[in-house]
Amino acid sequence: TQLTSVTAPTGTDNENIQKLLADIKSSQNTDLTVDQSSSYLAAYKSLIAGETKAIVLNSVFENIIESEYPDYASKIKRIYTKGFIKKVEAPKTSKNQSFNIYVSGIDTYGPISSVSR
Repeated sequence: TQLTSVTAPTGTDNENIQKLLADIKSSQNTDLTVDQSSSYLAAYKSLIAGETKAIVLNSVFENIIESEYPDYASKIKRIYTKGFIKKVEAPKTSKNQSFNIYVSGIDTYGPISSVSR
């Protein structure tokens, strides 16, 4: 059967999800609907619980799933992969202006209850 919907966290990663859906529509001639989830972890949980057939997974967020499910990669099958390149320009910095660096912390070893000095 052909896939008609996917689960994805459009509230947090909508731009990338919409780009992916547009790419799937143009290259695969398939128009998918999106079922909202609160996060990629929640989408994965609904996938392994059998509540959804497919999820969108941004590889940037895979470590979040892996922290809770170390073997998640062996439980999923990738059916479509698309890479996106985003150009990010570094902010211009002035070479003639001063700046401050603030370093904070305790200078003793031991638990936080240790009293220094």
